[in-house]
Amino acid sequence: MKQILSIIMFFLCINVCSSQNLNIKFLEQISQISFWSIDDIMIKGNGFTEMTVEQERTKKYSKVINDNINNFISISILNTANSSRHTLDITVASNYSMKKFKNSLVKNDYLYRGANDYGFLVYKKEKVYLLVAEKPNSAGAHQVLLTIKE
Repeated sequence: MKQILSIIMFFLCINVCSSQNLNIKFLEQISQISFWSIDDIMIKGNGFTEMTVEQERTKKYSKVINDNINNFISISILNTANSSRHTLDITVASNYSMKKFKNSLVKNDYLYRGANDYGFLVYKKEKVYLLVAEKPNSAGAHQVLLTIKE
């Protein structure tokens, strides 16, 4: 019995230790930084790689942690002309714990507003709306959107 319990604990530990966390404070920070200085924060400060995009007023960054594709994160930053904050489109691979992320939203004063018709769970804090995909896509990745309603 002790061996079975030890094996179960071992696999739980591996799962917890290998999961990545999406940080709401980091997302809030990059949604407010000057669009022209965002490269310093993303590349120099956090180890992201800038990706080529053909859309004006959009920057896209990606990062793979520990050379494991299941630790992939992609963040697109859309600079909206009418706002002091940016819209973020985040895609995270399967090792990111969406349950922990949703719990952190509530701990950081985001109110759960229910699900919308497009398959997203909606959270709101002041003028910030955060949408979290209810289910991963066919590749196992989750989508998160952060937008401002002024």
